Amino acid sequence: MECMITRRLQNYYQNHFSIKKKLATGEKLKIGIVTGDTGDTNVGRDIVGWFRHHNEYESGIELYLYTNKPSDGSVFFRDIQKNCKNIHEIQSLSDLSAANLIHSHGIYILINLNGYTKYSRNEIFAMRPAPIQINFKGYPGTLGVSWMDYILGDEITTPFENEYHFSEKIIQMPHGYFMASYPDVFPHILDPEYMKQFTVESRQKWGLPVDKFIFADFNHLRKVTPSLYKTWMNILKSVPESVLWLLRLPEEAEEYLRKEARNNGVDPDRIIFTNFAPIKDHLAVKSLADLFLDTIVFNAHGTAMDSFWAGLPILTTLGDQLHKRVTADFLTILGVPELIARDLEDYEEKAISLAKDSIRGGDQLKQLRKKIEEGRQTSPLFDTLR
Repeated sequence: MECMITRRLQNYYQNHFSIKKKLATGEKLKIGIVTGDTGDTNVGRDIVGWFRHHNEYESGIELYLYTNKPSDGSVFFRDIQKNCKNIHEIQSLSDLSAANLIHSHGIYILINLNGYTKYSRNEIFAMRPAPIQINFKGYPGTLGVSWMDYILGDEITTPFENEYHFSEKIIQMPHGYFMASYPDVFPHILDPEYMKQFTVESRQKWGLPVDKFIFADFNHLRKVTPSLYKTWMNILKSVPESVLWLLRLPEEAEEYLRKEARNNGVDPDRIIFTNFAPIKDHLAVKSLADLFLDTIVFNAHGTAMDSFWAGLPILTTLGDQLHKRVTADFLTILGVPELIARDLEDYEEKAISLAKDSIRGGDQLKQLRKKIEEGRQTSPLFDTLR
């Protein structure tokens, strides 16, 4: 993976920065975060709580944020501005100038929140401006390069027996790796008065049927494989009182999925597409579904956290790579391992069984939802401070 350009940068600049190995006595540990995902994005919302609570609990640590994108003016970016004294926009700086800036601040640990995603600045890391450089969160996998030292994970997403898959050394976080800020950003979801707007009876307002069992998937279409979609169609055929709820797609994509439903013996009208809800409501709207069917080759990550915060159960499998193990990780932390299937066949059987039990008036899903709702406030998953 390590491209020729970054190898040349590393070779050319590896001696450019004099890296100190130890902090002086009484010196604060300076941690830098490089990202282009500040503001109204999944990652941008997730890091709000890091800065909001940092000064209260980490007096020996100083945080620096290096953002590779101008402020979007969102409430989330303004919250970070209010709580972080050291914000530096680097989108107009060259890689060398940005690396010089970071090094001049005495950053000891530098975190890469983008990896190989949009707005990444990996060339900065190739110059080694900090003695310890960590791959975290934005790219769920190894960067495959020599200039990233560690990757943050946990015992489920990055078990040590899988370390040979990573160029980085694995650091396992004790309470889960994801680290989000839902209690800070979306506290209204825990308000019973607010959530009264989102009952089975209110489904019609959002274009959903009141009298059907609703399977849902809120992931990007590119995560849906033909074999998974066929499994979904098998589930719908086995549960005739159900529909599949997907987010609005380009017209040609929706038409293709309807055609494939028809080819699999499913009435295409049972595939329901709806528009994105406004940011304040988009989590609560997810609670109107009965069961979220996760994508297998690349799990829901931020979308899973959104759905769990809304109390929605998610059915998934435990894959063999980090990005295929994330939802199972969340379910384990929440104390709901019952929703982790062994494989795609077991996934299909579990989905059918849970739906039929619910339609018959059983309480299996209700109990799972109750455990998730309780886990939002008792488990470490949404505990930013922990």
